[in-house]
Amino acid sequence: MKRTFQVLVLVTATLLFSCKGEQGDVGPAGAQGPAGAQGAKGDPGSPAGAIQFKLNKGLTSNADGSFGVSVDLTAATASLVENGVVMLYMQYQNVWIQFPTSMFLNGEVYSYQMAYTVENNKLNIGCTQFKTTGISTSKVAVAFQNARIVVVPAANARLNTDFDWSNYETVKKTFNLDD
Repeated sequence: MKRTFQVLVLVTATLLFSCKGEQGDVGPAGAQGPAGAQGAKGDPGSPAGAIQFKLNKGLTSNADGSFGVSVDLTAATASLVENGVVMLYMQYQNVWIQFPTSMFLNGEVYSYQMAYTVENNKLNIGCTQFKTTGISTSKVAVAFQNARIVVVPAANARLNTDFDWSNYETVKKTFNLDD
């Protein structure tokens, strides 16, 4: 009897679960459930495409034409500066000029060299003026309107090579920098 019962259960299960028929339509979606709780605020991310420092103040070079700018950095940003691309843009007569550069001033051509250092989480940029035309060795003090320092991490600089780095407006647009 026990054996008959086992065979009967096996045959019944086989018939019930092995039948194939036409699939029915998918039923309607259920109602939207309540919104979940707000998640915890995430940690700040690392700087993205570029970091910009704005110096919105008049900056006049020394009598010998040289000038310097400095900005404080966090330790993480200092590391990016040391391993990235540092660009200086100065606004003169409403035009952005990338440094180093040459400028036509008082009928003469003057060139600027630029160098920077990172010390104690501070970025220091120095520019020196050299007269490149004429016999006079005089230098010209220049009043700049604003300055922008743009730092592009090395990986991002490699990925963005198809534009004019000397044009501040293009750099600003490429890295979505605000002004």
